[in-house]
Amino acid sequence: LEWARVDSFARAAAPVLAREALAALPAEDFGALALAPVPAVALVPARFAIEDVWRAVEAGAEAAPPARAEDGHAVLVWRRGVTVQHRAVTAAERRALEHVTSGTTFGALCAALAATEGTEEAAAELAARCLAQWLADELLARRTL
Repeated sequence: LEWARVDSFARAAAPVLAREALAALPAEDFGALALAPVPAVALVPARFAIEDVWRAVEAGAEAAPPARAEDGHAVLVWRRGVTVQHRAVTAAERRALEHVTSGTTFGALCAALAATEGTEEAAAELAARCLAQWLADELLARRTL
């Protein structure tokens, strides 16, 4: 986690995809929306809830040994401005992020998630929730829409 945070801080800045840019996108073009992370994004697989220990240390509290995490646990690291942040992600969001870090479109992301989410509707709901969170976190790079 520490290395990912240092690396995130050192990476180049990039323009982020803003919610306002998506509002201007016609609905029929949404599936072709290119999704890629800003360069400062990292996904750190972890067998333990290491993010809790980091937060305790940052707060000046005594850190308890980290709890064992569920399979698929990961910590998302990114930089927002000059501040490096991190948070745990669910296994479903991790799968979605793995597609995004490879470069994909919103439509392809929905199709890929349908295999694990059971239905196209469930996959689209997950992709939409993730997209909303990623926009709020400023994780996605702006591309020509």
